[in-house]
Amino acid sequence: VDGISFTFFNSKDVVRHPLVQRIVRAYEAREDDLEKTRAEGSK
Repeated sequence: VDGISFTFFNSKDVVRHPLVQRIVRAYEAREDDLEKTRAEGSK
């Protein structure tokens, strides 16, 4: 859709509060696990 974009942040972008950093890191770790599982499944 024109005019709509996505912005993705990682733990390096979030520096305000340690709890927020931990949450972002948890999401990143989960995404890494999902990507690894997908890659193993496609072999």
